[in-house]
Amino acid sequence: MLRSSRSPRPKGRNQRVQTTGASLLNVQVLVTPAGRLVWVSDPCPGSTHDVAALDASGLLEGLDVSGWVADKGYIGRGMINPPRKPAGKKISDTAKEVSRSINRVRYIVEQVNAHIKTWKILKEDYRRPPGHIPTNHHSHPHALHLHHPLNSLQEVKE
Repeated sequence: MLRSSRSPRPKGRNQRVQTTGASLLNVQVLVTPAGRLVWVSDPCPGSTHDVAALDASGLLEGLDVSGWVADKGYIGRGMINPPRKPAGKKISDTAKEVSRSINRVRYIVEQVNAHIKTWKILKEDYRRPPGHIPTNHHSHPHALHLHHPLNSLQEVKE
């Protein structure tokens, strides 16, 4: 998620910034197993659930995602997800091992997300409310647009 706020950073000993998700942006990314960033969605308000943001992007339309690895926020979309802990029960040792092996692949995505957040263009807060993001933001000189066959596929669908 990208930060978008107007409030100053807290001072003193308690410097944690409390957020509700309303001032953040939810951006979906697609990364190859080698760690190459191939697709970035348009930003959604930070309060948007990951699955809703993914559905709004239209990325999954017509694609076989059965071999894609995703976190628990995408359960129910046919991807490989870590197992959830059963309600009121302990997670089994087998489920823990499955989760570990999936997370060994998923960490690559988290590293790419961390790298994106170091980009100078994203270091500063977006100082306007998320609703003020222009609809033609791809024509803006600071917009993030990646040229990759998946982006071309997305443009053809529209």
